[in-house]
Amino acid sequence: MNIDGLGEQVIDMLLKTKLIKNIVDIYRLNETEKRMKLRALP
Repeated sequence: MNIDGLGEQVIDMLLKTKLIKNIVDIYRLNETEKRMKLRALP
């Protein structure tokens, strides 16, 4: 998987904030609720 800007630190943050549970969840981040949470992250 080669997604620009998606490094180890970003993955760790997404896991800690429970926006993803596994790698497949990255493709589900476009859901409205998750988009709102993503925007709030640093």
